[in-house]
Amino acid sequence: MTSPRILTVPLGAEPFCVYDWPAHDAGAALPPVVFLHATSFHARIWDQTIRHLRGLQPGRRCLALDLRGHGRSAKSMPANPWPRARTDVVNVLEALGVRGALGVGHSFGGHAAIRAAAARPGLFDALVLVDPTVFPRPAYGGWSMPETMLAVTRKRRNQWASSVEMFERFVSRLPFNRWRPEVLRDYCEAALEADPDGGLRLACSPETEARIYATGSLAENGAVYDDVAALDLPVRVVRCAMTRGTADPARIMLTSPTAPGLAADFRHAEDIVLEDTSHFIPMEVPGKVAALIASWPPGSATIGPA
Repeated sequence: MTSPRILTVPLGAEPFCVYDWPAHDAGAALPPVVFLHATSFHARIWDQTIRHLRGLQPGRRCLALDLRGHGRSAKSMPANPWPRARTDVVNVLEALGVRGALGVGHSFGGHAAIRAAAARPGLFDALVLVDPTVFPRPAYGGWSMPETMLAVTRKRRNQWASSVEMFERFVSRLPFNRWRPEVLRDYCEAALEADPDGGLRLACSPETEARIYATGSLAENGAVYDDVAALDLPVRVVRCAMTRGTADPARIMLTSPTAPGLAADFRHAEDIVLEDTSHFIPMEVPGKVAALIASWPPGSATIGPA
């Protein structure tokens, strides 16, 4: 797969990083695909999914955004990062002139895709939501991430000598031992940035990750259901089969944060449950995710392998 262009989009004084695999040949006739990652990751976590997708649909344009607080994008974080992610996605894509795209969002990125689509009709013409963080309605204002999980997150190791050291430490541990090794390498290679005190540190700080988790079920974020009801476009909801019911920090992140009946709340949606995956669906089965993207919305044509 060819390397993407690295675009820097300034929103005021704040930079946002977008990786752009340009359209060419037959793929130029297809809508671009915009990828939005989960909490604590970065845009390059999608590399293997994009590789598979451009094998199915050669030359299709793909864009992957580092969300605020992640990767090479702006690091400032508001008290409630969830509505700001919506605004950032809209503003970045409008600055790039992107319209009529297929939006693909995982977890936090899925929530942002819903809200951005509703905030700016026409930005996306269809959505593929991979285990999106849209809790059951009663959770908003009535539930919060367990303090044990937040404490573990804040204590996450933040100093590393290299991406190789990071890979070797993670490859045999949950949840990373479930991932495709090439995805884990992609994650480690782009997860670190220079530390002013020397060495390398996580580009998404443990405190940023914890703040996103801690605020996800705030009552105001339940407005996502107003956006779900308003969307008049085809949506594919892809969920893992692992349901919540544990406070074990080592396993809670394997479970789905998606309300089981979410697809029924959209006007035009289908629900797909992948029995053989955890919440980290794109990391475990990138080829399957690519196939689900290539075949959506209904009637989409798969060009065929390059």
